[in-house]
Amino acid sequence: MNEKIPDSILDLIQSCRVMTLGTASEAGAYCAPVFYVWEQSRGIFIIKSSRSSRHFREAVASPFVAGSILPDIMEISRIYGLQFTGSCSDMEGLPEFGELENLYHRTYPEGRSIEGNFLIVNPSYFKLTDNRLGFGAKIIWKEKK
Repeated sequence: MNEKIPDSILDLIQSCRVMTLGTASEAGAYCAPVFYVWEQSRGIFIIKSSRSSRHFREAVASPFVAGSILPDIMEISRIYGLQFTGSCSDMEGLPEFGELENLYHRTYPEGRSIEGNFLIVNPSYFKLTDNRLGFGAKIIWKEKK
């Protein structure tokens, strides 16, 4: 059983709406800003995008991803942000697809009118850097194998 993700990490995840999702392929590394929903009980991010987008194609083809979540803060002593790594998969065909799709659309109702497909990001590592706790202070969570 994994240790609980620290509240300071969950607070940041739940207070933001956009992450930078990083993928890689033979074409090189790529980053895309994406809206996300955090599904607490499963510990996953839900993302809606187009199956034809580069980040969707690369995330499905090579499911190891990385990303970051940052609030918009300019004062250096208050800056904090999250880096993560994990795996990514296409949500289509999952038994819980309807439930997860509804969760996303409850958060972003305007998304119902936009055609798209869903990805799940299953994080295996979080590193929160939080200058509010002291310059460069870090809180780390790793999935237990």
